[in-house]
Amino acid sequence: MRLSFATIFYGFLLSYVIAKEAPADKSLSKAKSMFACRMIVHHTITQCPPGPDHHDCICNDPDAVTTFVACYAFYQKNATEAVEFFSHYCSEFADTTVSMNNVTSAYANYTTTGHFIIDGNQVNFTNIRFNDTNPDYAHALEHSINQFLHNWTDTLYYGNAVLGYWGLVMVIGALVNWLPLMFPQYCKPTGPFANWCRRNIILPATIGKKRMQNYKIWYIIEFYMPSRFESIILLGFCVVVTIILTINMCYSQSDSLIFTDYQAHLRYLANRTGIISTMMLPLVILFAGRNNILQYVTRWNHSVFICFHRYIARMMFIFVLIHGISFAIALGPDYHALMRSPFMIWGTVATVCGGIMIFQGLLYFRRRWYEMFLAIHILMAALFIAGTWRHVVTLGYVWYVYAATGVWVLDRIIRIVRIIAFGFPESDVTLMSNETLKVVIEKPKYWQPTPGGHVFIHFLRPSCFWQSHPFTCASAPGSDDHIVLYCKIKGGVTHGLYQYLMTMPEKTAKIRVGVEGPYGETSGARTSETAVFMAGGNGIPGMYSEAVDLAINSSFESRRIVKLYWVIREYRSLHWFFEELQSLRCLGVETTVFVTQPDNEQDTDDLKARISTIQALKHQELLEKKDATTEFTLEEDYNDFKNKIAFQLSHVNFIEGRPNINQLVQNEIEMANKSVAFVTCGHPAMVDDIRHEVVKSLDKTDGKRVDFYEQLLSWA
Repeated sequence: MRLSFATIFYGFLLSYVIAKEAPADKSLSKAKSMFACRMIVHHTITQCPPGPDHHDCICNDPDAVTTFVACYAFYQKNATEAVEFFSHYCSEFADTTVSMNNVTSAYANYTTTGHFIIDGNQVNFTNIRFNDTNPDYAHALEHSINQFLHNWTDTLYYGNAVLGYWGLVMVIGALVNWLPLMFPQYCKPTGPFANWCRRNIILPATIGKKRMQNYKIWYIIEFYMPSRFESIILLGFCVVVTIILTINMCYSQSDSLIFTDYQAHLRYLANRTGIISTMMLPLVILFAGRNNILQYVTRWNHSVFICFHRYIARMMFIFVLIHGISFAIALGPDYHALMRSPFMIWGTVATVCGGIMIFQGLLYFRRRWYEMFLAIHILMAALFIAGTWRHVVTLGYVWYVYAATGVWVLDRIIRIVRIIAFGFPESDVTLMSNETLKVVIEKPKYWQPTPGGHVFIHFLRPSCFWQSHPFTCASAPGSDDHIVLYCKIKGGVTHGLYQYLMTMPEKTAKIRVGVEGPYGETSGARTSETAVFMAGGNGIPGMYSEAVDLAINSSFESRRIVKLYWVIREYRSLHWFFEELQSLRCLGVETTVFVTQPDNEQDTDDLKARISTIQALKHQELLEKKDATTEFTLEEDYNDFKNKIAFQLSHVNFIEGRPNINQLVQNEIEMANKSVAFVTCGHPAMVDDIRHEVVKSLDKTDGKRVDFYEQLLSWA
């Protein structure tokens, strides 16, 4: 077992030497000879036993140096390269300087005396030369180590194949999303094949209708199902990693000199999973970042990359587990001895931290204790990276850890710069209709919100200043110097602000904020002749901002039709979005509001007060005009609260009841001329229903282009 312990340790050294030498193909032959000769020394010179703490013996023991130099010179005909490589080896692993004089003296000693060490105490000086006695054994060792190195180099290629797979996915995503925007007249196909692909691959949920709604098994297991397109990408990823774990795991008969068949397969499996898991790490970190440049390259939103992040991280952890278990079995009784070494301790730390992240990252915990999840996740991620770095720093793969760390640090720096550049203005925060926080923030002159985009906001209060939460933002109506956010009251920071504002006069307070953003992209609806924006509840700000931007920037010649549908429960929700609805009067946006519980008058006092104020102003205006007849008619109309709302928002069509999504989608497709785009943000069930109906309609579009864009970001 001491020999297996040594050979496993040699594997780490082999990996490190090859990684440190460039180019790798030139160092392979030197490394093979190096470690074959090293094993001969351990085989013949017993005072240099194999093991992680005795590799400096070869560089310091005179007899060992003589035998090693003789063996090494026999295989490495280029004396200069051989000496340089040997010197580099001793410097790296034995902290010993070996000069040309040391090597020359050792070689001269061998050529004049030609000796072998019989045991640790007796030296048998003979005239037998190295090449007369040891070539067969040395060649066999070299072949065995060569087999090991081939598996090692194959692993690097397969790790690059994993990275290449995701690179190909990004290229395809960029082409699919950018070409229709750049060349809409050529890249918006409506033929049977294009519609089949979009109906069966690109747009639908993986199974059934649920995409934004979560699945639940038993009590604690909750999860989101990726879209079918995302699932196909992830399935391809699983196929790639399965293939690279099963091919070219070669074992030759001569391996028995250092490995048994069983040990060899365990060792090669451990190598492959360990190296490839390290190569996955930069992808895991990059896909989780808010400032992921690939979002701009592919036009995929952050939630798509978060989905990829989770599944790659899970696969990486599976590889780490296989790596650790395979090594533990291969080491056998030597496992406890090696576990005392720092690189093994830190590898174990990284594995434990990875397991904690996988478990506490379950949707059940994220949804109920998000802030705790986030804090633990960041801490465990930092320890995982630190542990991985200490584990591989001498093995040659630390550059992947550097890359991951660099991506993480850069993302944090950009986030801090964004916040500082925006400043820390005082915002006006108002509780409206006891269900929504309206946050009005003065912005820098250079800063422009992205229609449909979002920001992360820090409310700088002692109880929550470290938290940042995403909310859709839009320009405040009638002001180019302010942005407005509408935050639905849930738990956590919004509930804390709700309790605070309930104690304030007029439920309003000035709170200093930090703003990070803007993030997100405008949907591709601008390439369609008809754009239908469908919002539910607090999903309206993003749909409103996109609809307004599209209406303002559409020329008369384009004859573009912009429609906005908003589904709310009660009329009270109109209060906090009243100004925005009024601003649509002159923009030509066809607006419809569905009220699903129209008879519920709870918390409508604020809206009634707003309507009464407007009514009083209208009344005063009519009195000044002395139009008594009109005044009497208006008084009659205003007797009914709902009629008063309809009068003030006469450009808005109010419908009481739930929308028939199937009928609505079919009507919009029938009325569209050549193309129609549906953009949605709202309750997950509503978003899934709209997606499902659009997908069903793709086989009966009569040659029209029908697009679907989902702006609901579900990150919990």
